[in-house]
Amino acid sequence: MDEDMNEKDAMVREVLKFLPEEARNELMTLVEKYDSEEEFVAAIMVGSCPNCGSASARDMEGIPGVDDTTIGFCCECGLVWCTECGITLKEWPCKHWDVCDKCNRPKDEYGGCVEYLGNTDDCPIIQAKLFGEP
Repeated sequence: MDEDMNEKDAMVREVLKFLPEEARNELMTLVEKYDSEEEFVAAIMVGSCPNCGSASARDMEGIPGVDDTTIGFCCECGLVWCTECGITLKEWPCKHWDVCDKCNRPKDEYGGCVEYLGNTDDCPIIQAKLFGEP
């Protein structure tokens, strides 16, 4: 296991060399801020709760009946939301996936839009269907 860890550490150091110094410093600050790998990943991938601003938010991977990394859960206020489009969820999967499934734009191997790279804020179809924006 130590050999695997050393190999991963070497790969991370190699990647870090190519980041601008400011980005590298910001990333290292984040790494040092969290006590566990899970907390670090949650901070990067889920972010803070859009309702209360708490940093105690997690994705719902491994949660029976949900098991979805694109669904966020706030441990403070209990909000459940789509981490890709930001909509509050009462059921899942998020309705934006229905829009994506019917769209004829190219998809990656996970069914995500290649054109918008998971950034639903830039997709005019999702904005119109879910948020009524032109």
